[in-house]
This record gives sequence, C-alpha cells and structure tokens, in this order.
Amino acid sequence: MYNPYYIWGVPDYVPEDQVAAIADLLKPDAALRMSRRIQDINAGAGISRFSKAMVTEYALDGDGYYFAQGTEADCFNRFEQFYAEEE
Repeated sequence: MYNPYYIWGVPDYVPEDQVAAIADLLKPDAALRMSRRIQDINAGAGISRFSKAMVTEYALDGDGYYFAQGTEADCFNRFEQFYAEEE
C-alpha cells in the first residue's frame, strides 16, 4: 500500500484487482485471504504510528483487523512465513 505513504506490502500472488488500496482489505474476497493481524516493525517507527492509526481510520478494526506491537524480526519473520505459505 503506497498511498499516502509507503506503508504495507502485499505479495505479488495477491491479484492487484483484489487488493490495490487499504480499503480493499474489507472486500469479501480479500478478507477471506487475509490474516487480521497487522504486524508492527517496532514501537518507535513512524510506520508503526501510521499503521496503528490506519486500522481505525479505515475501519479495519470493525472487520477484526488489529495492530500488534512487535520487533523488526517479528515483522520480517511473519511476512516470510506467510509469503511462503501464500497466505
């Protein structure tokens, strides 16, 4: 997700017509594929502040999405695991 900031990555196996914007995470087809956990990279990072706010601003929390505090290693490990499993 690149607008308004470079914030979240979406793997290339997720078709762009399904998830091209943050609001698309609420579409039924996309929601079926997505984990609801938005993983933090570290508490002091600007991306963390924006991501936490976006969960509320885009009403993602109403569909069960949530922001999880963590470390850079937590974020990268989670992405790599989910990428390998195509989740």
